[in-house]
Amino acid sequence: MLMKHKIVLLITILIIAIAGFTVYATASPRVYNYKIYAVEYSFGVYPTQYFRYLYPYAGVTNVSSYILVIKGAPGGPIVVDMGFEPWVADILLPLQPPYARYVAPAEALANSGVVDPAEVKKVILTHMHWDHAGACYPPEEFPFPNAKFYIQEKEWETAMYTVLDDPWLLEHAYHLSSLTYTYFYRPAWLALQDRVELVDGEVEIKPGIRVMRLGGHTPGHQIVIVSTKEGAAVISSDLLYFYFNLEEPWPIGWFWNLEEVRFGAHKIEELATSGIIFAGHDPEVLERYPSGIEGVAVAP
Repeated sequence: MLMKHKIVLLITILIIAIAGFTVYATASPRVYNYKIYAVEYSFGVYPTQYFRYLYPYAGVTNVSSYILVIKGAPGGPIVVDMGFEPWVADILLPLQPPYARYVAPAEALANSGVVDPAEVKKVILTHMHWDHAGACYPPEEFPFPNAKFYIQEKEWETAMYTVLDDPWLLEHAYHLSSLTYTYFYRPAWLALQDRVELVDGEVEIKPGIRVMRLGGHTPGHQIVIVSTKEGAAVISSDLLYFYFNLEEPWPIGWFWNLEEVRFGAHKIEELATSGIIFAGHDPEVLERYPSGIEGVAVAP
């Protein structure tokens, strides 16, 4: 009889242990060994007031532009944002100092050795400003011929329709004008719309890789949260132009909604459990992560 009670007790303990482990495994976030690379394709100087809200002084700030690549995902690498095209650089570079530089997005990625643009099947666009979504035009220079594009529904509607149809926005929202918001890309994007995957809010693109709409800079601006062996890393894009935008009173200078910008900056810090944040245009990205979450690649 005693042996029978012991067996029953052992079975009960085993059942409780298995149930507890199942609950723990379900509740605990899985860690994925994704690696993030920042490829700098452009460098120049621009007025500091663009990047620091109510900045009282004149001056310019060094500005880098990046294409982000997430490697280790099933189905191939995922690219975040895709830069602007060479003909825009031809306009900008004569206005820049001699040390400014630009490499076409596809060439930058190929030269870095991080990824072949043709193998990219998924591109996440944080927002549809010209320097993040511009490389869709002209078609012969399009860097990602096999990719599907993940864009927030609110961003797509704003970029493709709202701005063009709303006279108040055209008059008052200076950074959402038909020139600087949709630029010449609206016809190109309408032609590509069968390859656009519209998402809404917080969505998992791949296990351990998710997007989250925070707005602020634009109505549908989204960040990307990536699980790595160091913890969660965040690609902030233009909700944080620079790391100093985390310091009050210097949020970004161009925004759609200031309250959302301030909330977004704090949310990014909260989400980045690894402490790793890829700011949208800060040259310090390359200094902070010289060996990256495996590596930061600099385009020559």
